[in-house]
Amino acid sequence: MVYWMTKLVARILLRILFCWRASGVENVPRRGRVILCANHISWWDPVILACSLQRRVYFMAKEELFSFGPFRWFLRALGAFPVRRGQPDRAAIRHALQLLQEGKVVGIFPEGTRSRTGVLGRSEPGAALLAVLAKAPVIPVLIRGPYRFRAPVSVTFGHQFYLQRTTRRSHELGRLGGEILSRIAELSEESASARATG
Repeated sequence: MVYWMTKLVARILLRILFCWRASGVENVPRRGRVILCANHISWWDPVILACSLQRRVYFMAKEELFSFGPFRWFLRALGAFPVRRGQPDRAAIRHALQLLQEGKVVGIFPEGTRSRTGVLGRSEPGAALLAVLAKAPVIPVLIRGPYRFRAPVSVTFGHQFYLQRTTRRSHELGRLGGEILSRIAELSEESASARATG
């Protein structure tokens, strides 16, 4: 109930504050497990991403956000769960795997932090590891701002793909994480091409 009421209020706010548009929503399956991997430019990102879909999204969020009691309760009521950045967090991975096994949608920002410039950074290994372990489809998501009053903000969902680990070496997760970011970057290139030809 908390999730859906918050989502209703958030959708109204988004419509008032921004010129919000979502495309490629049909690429997200109506049921079954899936991992959404998006670029990260603002704290608004999980809000606009969740509001762009009919399905509930369970977000992996940085541990620091759960340090304040009432806010921790609110985040957990929304389905968010903490992850330690910069180091392997087995508890977060286990929780995400459980959600995926239940056929849920898990949202991750592979970069692990916001990009101040909007340029894609380096992928943390968590998203790739989760996709490999769960054997779940990954959907790249491109969020474009700026988040300014009545400015155009768009969310583009790409086509799903699977990651396949070919070796057990640690650098393999880095390569797979790079593939995720490449898929997000391709959405940006396709969007730019569409605007140029349109």
